[in-house]
Amino acid sequence: MAIGIIGYALFGELTEIQFLLWIHLALLLLHQFEEYVYPGGFKRFYNENIWRKSFLTRNPLSNSGIILVNIGLAWTVYLYSAITHETQLWLALGLLGITILNGLLHTILGMVQKQYNPGFITGLFLCIPFGMYALIRIGQVASMEDIRAAITVFAMGIMLVPTFIFISYELKNT
Repeated sequence: MAIGIIGYALFGELTEIQFLLWIHLALLLLHQFEEYVYPGGFKRFYNENIWRKSFLTRNPLSNSGIILVNIGLAWTVYLYSAITHETQLWLALGLLGITILNGLLHTILGMVQKQYNPGFITGLFLCIPFGMYALIRIGQVASMEDIRAAITVFAMGIMLVPTFIFISYELKNT
């Protein structure tokens, strides 16, 4: 899917913001590919190295949690952001903040633990630089209202990931 989206972004007649947001969706998919397909292993890595390390990670990551967070939440919202582009700059900016944070978390974790973690390569070389560039470019045309709303989206995104992992864990155990 990422290759098709990149092709559409490169050869479609898109504005710069549309282009950036479609590429943003493609980068999310590439990042998730590294986490779960090749080389994969993020679920195991999370459950062995992250789970129980903080109040945000008090539940193990399950397959249903992966689907709920990555497909139910991320794919849906990132796709909506790409489709609505200039009309929802606040959403785009908030999601770009989440992408940058995700890249930073993978990078810092890899450096602190001195080991590769699934998502490290795309986090370091795609999520952080692309996220910063797109955040700056879109931020230049966003209103102050968009920026305030983006902060809310960013905060909600940070809270929703562990919440969705918790919900999937609790539903599995009921």
